[in-house]
Amino acid sequence: PIARLSDQMENYTLDMDLKDIDVARSDEIGRLNRSFLKMSGNIRNLFGELEREHEVKEKYRYESLRAQLNPHFLFNTLSTIRWMAIIRGADNIVDGIDALAHILKYSMSREGGLVTVEEEVENIKNYLYIQNCRYGNHCRLETDLEEKILNLKTAKFIFQPIVENAVIHGYDKDREEILIRIYGFTEEDKLKIYVEDNGIGISPGVIRQFEDFRKGQVKESKLTGIGIKNVDEYLRITFGDAYGLTIEIPGAGGTAVLFTLPIIEKETAEDEKGNDRG
Repeated sequence: PIARLSDQMENYTLDMDLKDIDVARSDEIGRLNRSFLKMSGNIRNLFGELEREHEVKEKYRYESLRAQLNPHFLFNTLSTIRWMAIIRGADNIVDGIDALAHILKYSMSREGGLVTVEEEVENIKNYLYIQNCRYGNHCRLETDLEEKILNLKTAKFIFQPIVENAVIHGYDKDREEILIRIYGFTEEDKLKIYVEDNGIGISPGVIRQFEDFRKGQVKESKLTGIGIKNVDEYLRITFGDAYGLTIEIPGAGGTAVLFTLPIIEKETAEDEKGNDRG
């Protein structure tokens, strides 16, 4: 029995059939057999989790890339249109093109890397400028972030899907504008940032569905696209299960999405030189 178990261990693969191992024995060999089966199950679960995490990252990356719509071509085309607008004195068109160009440039830079909170906020400002050009200044942005928070680093493109939800689902024709507030603070070893709106609000049912999905009580969710679920999964995979999103309903109405993030200091010029030398 020991030789059989040793042979199974030496030639172990994830798809190996372990039915021949006797787990009914009450002696030490039986304990070894049961421990080996338990270890095999844990290994398979870990590989399954790694595969799931890889799929989530690839899906998030694919959706982000698809949203860029061949940004290099668009960027060059926009430059041509911008100069045409300048020649004709169409300043509002120039500003709109500049905002879109900044978003495209941001999407093309540092693929997969971290960015500062300030860069994320600047991307939101450009996004909302374009939305206001389309819909007549119905979005207003307020930010309340200290400089030390703006200089912290985080994942890229995590604010825009939440702000986009607020603009698309939070606004209705009966209100003159929707206010979006971005504010935050540090608490112990975590960075807490709120993206809050005063729109029509998210339903408690959607919040419960998101919470159940986050706890693993349901395997699928109707929250599709690069939205709350996707950003939450991406943050948890990137930084760990202690981080991610929480949905709240403010007392005055609307929706507030809380980002719980790690505190990642921005590298100084000396740090970057040290990394280059390393």
